[in-house]
Amino acid sequence: MNKLQAELRAIDASYDASSNLVVVRLNSGAIFSFPPDIAQGLSNAKSGDLEAVEVTPSGTGLHWEKLDADFSVSGLSNGIFGARARMTSLQEWTKSHQFP
Repeated sequence: MNKLQAELRAIDASYDASSNLVVVRLNSGAIFSFPPDIAQGLSNAKSGDLEAVEVTPSGTGLHWEKLDADFSVSGLSNGIFGARARMTSLQEWTKSHQFP
């Protein structure tokens, strides 16, 4: 892990239902987002459950209590949205879909 990744901390996270994105604001000032449909444990969640996202006290993770879902900030920023099997499935899905 490089020094920048080691220092990445979430200072806020929320779910934006209008765009269907989980939005994460980092201590660096950067903001990134991802659709919950690609994240293991979030893909079939209701809006109200997604809105209950919590930043861990250290700022290194996101947690959804009701959904029993946890993600590291460094993992998310590196495109890791679940276990190896989930990521393999996601890669196969993206190969079959074209994005602009």
